Amino acid sequence: GDTEIRLSQLHVEGFEISGDTKKLHYGALQTFVTSLAMCTFAMLASYGQHIGAGVENLTFVMKWTLCERPRRIEHVDMDIRWPEIPESRLDAAMRAAATCTLHRTLQHAVEVDTMIDR
Repeated sequence: GDTEIRLSQLHVEGFEISGDTKKLHYGALQTFVTSLAMCTFAMLASYGQHIGAGVENLTFVMKWTLCERPRRIEHVDMDIRWPEIPESRLDAAMRAAATCTLHRTLQHAVEVDTMIDR
């Protein structure tokens, strides 16, 4: 499956996804990395508003690698392009990005209780 998704024009109402439309498949894994990008976007948009930096050109390129036994996402690369952020604020923006709830969730084991009823 696809291991890269590009997200741009993110805003509260939605986002634009780009990629090779002949190959673009949007399933569970794509939804997972998109959720991580959207959560991070929310934190950066809040930070940007605080410092007066716009987010009109904020773009995310999400890449991930899979591994087997058990099959799972092993690594996610989140490449954030934010031309409006001042150079002097990059470190603070990185810290803001890391405060997203999904970033923090992934740093700890998550218990998932599954039940199937009939």
